[in-house]
Amino acid sequence: MAKLILASGSPRRAELLHQIGAAFEVQVSEAEELRDAATPRALTCANARAKAEAVARRCPGRAVLGADTVVALDGKIYGKPGTSEAARAMLGALSGRSHTVTTGLALINARGEVF
Repeated sequence: MAKLILASGSPRRAELLHQIGAAFEVQVSEAEELRDAATPRALTCANARAKAEAVARRCPGRAVLGADTVVALDGKIYGKPGTSEAARAMLGALSGRSHTVTTGLALINARGEVF
């Protein structure tokens, strides 16, 4: 049986799959991430699917898992900060305030069906 492909370079995502005993390999997706959507859920689901589909095109007949996570506060969606200054600003905005963290997942099975 072919191993699952994780379409992410995230060490945390790989750690979570290791914790459940999943056999997988990592292939980082080059899909361009969307930055804007109506809701955090819509954004993370669209990005997860785009990442999984990009890797699935390179690896037909393999199961591929894509994922994306964002943080939202007061209607603003925060993605990955691009610089250390942006990271500090984001953490400053979130510090001591209630916010949401949303992760979207997309699984493409060996037949190309998306879940």
